[in-house]
Amino acid sequence: TYAAAAQVVPLIAEPLIFSLHSMVAHDRAIEALATMRKEHQKFLADGLSENELDSERQRLRTEFNEGIRRPPAVANLLRGALFEGHPADFIETFPDRLAALTLVEVNAGLKKGLAGNSVGTVIVAPKGDGFSGFCVIKAVEAVKTCPNTR
Repeated sequence: TYAAAAQVVPLIAEPLIFSLHSMVAHDRAIEALATMRKEHQKFLADGLSENELDSERQRLRTEFNEGIRRPPAVANLLRGALFEGHPADFIETFPDRLAALTLVEVNAGLKKGLAGNSVGTVIVAPKGDGFSGFCVIKAVEAVKTCPNTR
């Protein structure tokens, strides 16, 4: 692959999206999709590790500390918290709540938030003929019929 990344993105209040994306050569698209599906299943089964949680806590602490220095960011945080039904001190208590989260709680929240049907989108860029050769793949088996992935 040229690049690969994964992230969990919260939607408003409850549902989550687990996003995996990668840039690969055309002739590796089918293999890349199989690998991504394997990693998706592994993540759903195993969840985060303690090291991954520690790293995410640090990232969130840094973002929070930077964000609360700007009044518009504080207003957005407060609006989001109130919109989701949290108390007015939700922002003030964020660092303490973040530190108190356990790996078991985080992984249980991930399993709950990611429960249900998976949705995936794969975009294979054309080889140089613009999007005229673009095809829509709605099932894994259909990947083999797309001329851009052969």
